[in-house]
Amino acid sequence: MKQTTVGGKKRKVANILATVGLILIFVAYMFPFLMVVINSLKQKRDIIKSPFSWLYTIKGLSFDNFVKAFTQMDFINAFKNSVIVTVASTVFVTLLAAMLAYYIVRNHNVISKIIFALMVASMIIPFQAIMIPLVSIYGGTLNVLNHRATLIFMHTGFSMAMSVFMFHGFIKGNVPIALEEAAYIDGCTHSGTFFKIVLPLLKPIISTMVILNSLAFWNDFLLPSLVLTDKKLLNLFCGLWHDYGRTFAMCSSDFDSVYCTAETDYRRCGGRCRKVKGRMKDEEKCITFEGSGELDKRPKRIYLLQGKIPFVLPALSVCTGMGNHALGACGK
Repeated sequence: MKQTTVGGKKRKVANILATVGLILIFVAYMFPFLMVVINSLKQKRDIIKSPFSWLYTIKGLSFDNFVKAFTQMDFINAFKNSVIVTVASTVFVTLLAAMLAYYIVRNHNVISKIIFALMVASMIIPFQAIMIPLVSIYGGTLNVLNHRATLIFMHTGFSMAMSVFMFHGFIKGNVPIALEEAAYIDGCTHSGTFFKIVLPLLKPIISTMVILNSLAFWNDFLLPSLVLTDKKLLNLFCGLWHDYGRTFAMCSSDFDSVYCTAETDYRRCGGRCRKVKGRMKDEEKCITFEGSGELDKRPKRIYLLQGKIPFVLPALSVCTGMGNHALGACGK
């Protein structure tokens, strides 16, 4: 007996279109990851010249990038630091948040209500608003920065509010108090009731919070970059930035030197010249401010001559004080 699709041909067409749309979305999401993998197997010159080319269009397949990453950034040590911080922070947050949420749910008093209200209110404060006072207090006053335990402590504290909120809702709606009363009748203590009766019932929300918190701790860059400065304590992302990120940043020392030289020459000539060039030290690259004075009212542009593929970068900060917008382009 043949099965017929409810809705006829229109439903079949809708299913086909939905499938095609999902495939296109999948390809769009996976394309950046695929290009990262492909570029990791190229030489540096091939990445600069043709970042979107496939491996068969270039000469040679190289694993030097992986070897250099393992040796230069001390990959094993950075991976170990990430694992230690992530596992320890996740365990502490899960255990402490579950215990605090259980206390708040089962104790209907003023203290528990105030604690829960403060927890919920603290979630609206962004980390960027307190990171400078945090670093100044913990680093300047207490002098406890640059320790792995400090980073674990901060991860635990910043994740407690959301975790308590999630555990509170789950315990209140899914853990019946009759089970705890039965445990008390059998002579179980409060701590025994929590660890033997309540905690096993929290497996769904525990798995959810472990996934969310562990991903947040593993992928975090801002807080570790503020707390840790010793290279032996850096995690994967901070170690990668320490060795490679600043090399490719457009605000590197070479770019700054070019910008300062060219901008100084531009201001010195009073904006009357058509082109002012600043030469990069030890490299045949130049940056050109093409711009305006009383005779030339066109917008000024910035050209960073490096490579053959054009790209655009925001250069408003570079042109501060020049009075016009700027664009960056790369080409030989």
